[in-house]
Amino acid sequence: MNGIAIHQRHRNRAILAALLSVRSALPAWAAEPVAVTGPIATAQISEQTPFLRLLPSSDAQSPTGEISEPVAATGAVPALVPTAESGVSSPAPRPPNATPATPATPATPAASVATPLAQWRLAPIRIWGDIGYDFRRTSVEGQSAFTRHSAVANVNASTYIYEPWVAVVSAGLGVTLSRLNDGGASGGDKFVTGSARVNIFPMSRFPFEARYLRSDSGTDVDLGADQRYRLTRYGVTQRYRSEEGTQQYLASFDRFTQDSGEVGKDIQNALQFDASTRVKRDHELQLMATWNHNQRVNTAERNDYETILARHAFRPDSTLSLENSVNFTHTASRYAAAESDLRIFQLSSIAFWRPESKPFTVNGSIRMFSLDNGTGSDSSGTRVVNASAGINYVFNRNLRALGGISLSDTNSGGEHNRTAAGTLGATYQGDTIEFGKYRYDWFAGATGIATGGASERNGFSTNGVVGNSLSRGFDLGNGAALTFNLSQNLSVLTGAQVEGSKQLFHSGSVTWNKNEPESNASSFVRLSLTDSRYLDGYRETLQLVNLQFTRTLDLGRDRALSGNMTVQTTRRVSRQPGIEHSVNNGSPETTVSADLNYRHQNLFGVPRLVFFSQLQINRQELIQSLGAPSERQLFSWENRLDYNIGQLEMRLLLRLSELDGTQYRLVMLRATRRF
Repeated sequence: MNGIAIHQRHRNRAILAALLSVRSALPAWAAEPVAVTGPIATAQISEQTPFLRLLPSSDAQSPTGEISEPVAATGAVPALVPTAESGVSSPAPRPPNATPATPATPATPAASVATPLAQWRLAPIRIWGDIGYDFRRTSVEGQSAFTRHSAVANVNASTYIYEPWVAVVSAGLGVTLSRLNDGGASGGDKFVTGSARVNIFPMSRFPFEARYLRSDSGTDVDLGADQRYRLTRYGVTQRYRSEEGTQQYLASFDRFTQDSGEVGKDIQNALQFDASTRVKRDHELQLMATWNHNQRVNTAERNDYETILARHAFRPDSTLSLENSVNFTHTASRYAAAESDLRIFQLSSIAFWRPESKPFTVNGSIRMFSLDNGTGSDSSGTRVVNASAGINYVFNRNLRALGGISLSDTNSGGEHNRTAAGTLGATYQGDTIEFGKYRYDWFAGATGIATGGASERNGFSTNGVVGNSLSRGFDLGNGAALTFNLSQNLSVLTGAQVEGSKQLFHSGSVTWNKNEPESNASSFVRLSLTDSRYLDGYRETLQLVNLQFTRTLDLGRDRALSGNMTVQTTRRVSRQPGIEHSVNNGSPETTVSADLNYRHQNLFGVPRLVFFSQLQINRQELIQSLGAPSERQLFSWENRLDYNIGQLEMRLLLRLSELDGTQYRLVMLRATRRF
């Protein structure tokens, strides 16, 4: 009996080891695993090998003392039947036509007793990162040169637990060490960052993520100053998507902790919730809510921010659209010197209707705005309600008409105002008239506005505009073309409580462009002039001259040159009735900007050696309100040499710049090896 009990215990252990070695079936939402051939007991670690997975030992014996057949990768377990002699279960006999199994190497009795029936194995771990060196030397005219040496190393790793669809784990560590010298004092910087992230069921409809980040930086100066700064962040995020995809939810929480020797400890808590759903394909509902709490521990100062946004959209077809939204925002701050409490509430509803085969569109909206602001013992509030409706009617391709009405109710600072406005207008776009190779276009429009309730603007006013343009193009051959364009607009505004105001606008331009497909080059030159002036009442004249040039040229298989330049001069003269001095006396303001780029690949015939040069010039004359005009000039010339070979990246950079008469120089050398 004792022998039978011992055999039964061995049999149960073998069955348990076989069951633990079987792969768990993937759920319906997970991707199919890569098939593994051969016995699991002797399979190599692959992308489908689970992290810390229990596997049977290759020398496990059957209850009868014989080596059992290896379990196939499909997870099938040989059936066990009792033997006639001992009553102990043994593998069922194989059918006569079955393929015989490959015999396993017998194990000695001592080995079968000493070796465990199962063992743990690690999933594959992917490791990547980079290590690099950075040298920077910055020189400012009139100051000592600043030099920095930096060593950077980053290591990242990722793996999974049990199966890739169950959980994915990643972590990273970065270290930056710097040594700086500004001529008078020297010091060092140290920056260490560590992060970890766990994604549970990342391929499912309900993935969960947990994250952690810690950074520690410090500056040590030879003169004795020591500055430390620490940042800690951890948080979780849970997402959910329905099987049909019509519902989506997200909830996340993050906590930030910042600690420095100068300002103390700051704590920030952030909570976010998003939800969206679709009902019967016509209605869309969305809700977004955030909450942020910031606190400075040493001084008990804090800032709270909450916002809620709810949106509803109804779109039964392409002709009708309705959108409703509600937004509430609350900000409360308490500082050492003052306290404040701000609440903003907004409600809006917008409708749009464009019936099929009808030449009109109808739109309407309702908006409500509320603001309450409290600072200590003082408080103020504003309430605004606005409703509007309008229609646009298309008579034909030339004539369009519009009409609308707007009502507004405002209550602010103890004052209550109600206003109403009606609008009626039309525009006419004439057909293009061709005189030989000339094209002539013209348009006209008029709008009437009636207002009531506004004490200073009650009554009826009109705004009319008429304009025309003339253009001509010339084909110069060889891909070159020349185009002239002239335009003129006149607008007149008249009505109750409005002084007669007439504005005349002229513009003209000439454009030359050329495309050279055989050399992959193109050129563009445009000169434009603009003159805008008021003819009565408020007198103002604005004149603008703009010259633009662009050129792109391929100098060969590996070389390219491109550049553009713009010169613009503006002149403004303003005269207001009753004011002796003009706002602007007409002094011109000139701006010159240029950008030239040159790129040479495979420099000196070396593959992957790239030279890049960029020259930028920006010169501007500023007219100050008091004193003489000043000049602001920006000059920058950057030359960069890049060389990549395998995982090694190197860069040498030289930059010369000038701003407000001060010259700057930067030399940088960087080498990075990725793995």
